[in-house]
Amino acid sequence: MRLFDQLEARRSWTPEEKLLLDAVEKLARNEIAPRAADIDQKQEFPWSNIAALNELGMNGIFIPEQYGGSELSFKAYIACVKTLAEACAATAIIYATNFHAIKPLIDFGTEEQKSRLLPVILNGGLASLVITEPSVGSDATHMK
Repeated sequence: MRLFDQLEARRSWTPEEKLLLDAVEKLARNEIAPRAADIDQKQEFPWSNIAALNELGMNGIFIPEQYGGSELSFKAYIACVKTLAEACAATAIIYATNFHAIKPLIDFGTEEQKSRLLPVILNGGLASLVITEPSVGSDATHMK
């Protein structure tokens, strides 16, 4: 048995996490994976995959309950990203970037910011993650 298979076999999931992972695996297998090659070939944004993730409520797994989410464990989030990446790398990185862009808001945002922005993400909005190079300055400053 491969190492990753052994590690996976040792994981224990709550009933909620297992339900989520089963739904993500089904979505990845039936809808996302069949579209992956076409998305890659056409170099298009996978809107239909993102819509399917939103319909499943995937953004809710990392948003605290007080803002309408159903916050689950980080390991469940990672397992979802892994499953999505196996089906379509583009879809997985968009989903993961959404989380990484929102995490600082969750951890350090003001109550006003969280109340205003987290429900938008919960309802299918996409967050923006801006990373700058020290010699370039702020990407956001130069955006139009």
